[in-house]
Amino acid sequence: MFLGCSLPRCLTWRAVRLAFALPAVLLALSCTKVPDLPTRVGMILWPGYEPIVMAKDKGYLAGHEYRLVPFTSASEVLATFRNGDIEVAAITLDEFLLLHRDVPDACVIAVLDVSHGADVILGKPGIAELSQLKGKRVAFEMTALGAYMITRALETAGMSAADIHPLRVDVDRGEEAYHNGEADAIVTFEPTATRLRALGAVPLFDSSQIPGEIVDVLVARRAMIDEHEDNLVSLLGGWFREMADIKRDPDESHRILGAQMELSADESAAAYGKLILGDEAKNAELLRGTPPPLEATANRLMETMVKHQLVAGEISPGDLIDLRPLDSYMRTRTP
Repeated sequence: MFLGCSLPRCLTWRAVRLAFALPAVLLALSCTKVPDLPTRVGMILWPGYEPIVMAKDKGYLAGHEYRLVPFTSASEVLATFRNGDIEVAAITLDEFLLLHRDVPDACVIAVLDVSHGADVILGKPGIAELSQLKGKRVAFEMTALGAYMITRALETAGMSAADIHPLRVDVDRGEEAYHNGEADAIVTFEPTATRLRALGAVPLFDSSQIPGEIVDVLVARRAMIDEHEDNLVSLLGGWFREMADIKRDPDESHRILGAQMELSADESAAAYGKLILGDEAKNAELLRGTPPPLEATANRLMETMVKHQLVAGEISPGDLIDLRPLDSYMRTRTP
């Protein structure tokens, strides 16, 4: 079984970004909880989070001080949020369910994206389908998403975890393990997937085959909303403004986004073609209703995670969404 094991969607950020981020990382990891500004936002390198970086670079997060804190793994983001050293986290919905167990005050304030092919299992040339992974070494790292992906993939092929040899590697070594022959397949995601496919890696399974199940969300504590809702409203405002920019001028947007991820503009456009970004309409669709569709998705995720022993005991999502920042943004936005 894969209890506690998976591949968080992350990469080591470029040296230039590390030079910018290092002071923020050191602050986030060394300080006690800071109740006032700045608002620290923790994230890994993933196309669905990069518009936050672009919004900050464009000055769209004006009016408050925000520090974007890059991490090399989702487990680091979760641990830092638990410790109160970041106020906001960009994570997957399944990761949020694990976080919610330890931090009941945590809640979803926005949907950033729905993965529709951007998370993928890639095999070595010669491995053409999932059934050929039987007895093979599959590389992934730890936290929720990778285990969920491989479990759901094997399930669709009528296989189980016992049919493969899991190779648990540090996140920075996943791609290396694939290249040097330690692994026959890898659970990965964009932009790494683009590089590996260019080198001949074969797609065996991707998130488009489990539509709507891999969702990325923006998470904060309810206490943060109580005390500093305006910070979160401004953050959402910058995000939605960037969503509009991407739609209005995709060529320029993908030139910038591609540079952030070390991809060409065409590669960036292809990567984002495998995401459904969380614009205003998508947030309204997933976060409103009785129950909200996102809550139904969370319940299905939890059932699968419990069934396959990806979590120790059931976690109740409870009242996982807090619409106050989104509602405030919608009341004050300029059409």
